[in-house]
Amino acid sequence: MLRLRPVLPEDQSALRQLLNRLTPEEIYLRFHGGMKVLQHTLAVHLTQINYGREMALVLYEAGVPEKVGIYAVARLAADPDFEHLEFSLLAQHDYVGQGMGTHLLQTLIEYARARD
Repeated sequence: MLRLRPVLPEDQSALRQLLNRLTPEEIYLRFHGGMKVLQHTLAVHLTQINYGREMALVLYEAGVPEKVGIYAVARLAADPDFEHLEFSLLAQHDYVGQGMGTHLLQTLIEYARARD
């Protein structure tokens, strides 16, 4: 059973594993460039977020954070005034088309609206 929660610093390894399961095209579409491995500095940036201006949700297996698999990540980042937002979504390809991305983005939209 998959669950939804905010990203944790302990998710760095699971995010690396998720990227290893993606095609080069999927990585390019999300990061606007090629990437063979998730570098440590980017992994830190993606997992240690500023909750005042960002939120990242992961779809994961139940279990200990350091040992779970992550199958999708949705993220929002706002400007300092929280007037303009950017959303991103990354999902393992065999989970695409099942409504999980829609659910993740709707949850982020609800989070952003609640901040008003």
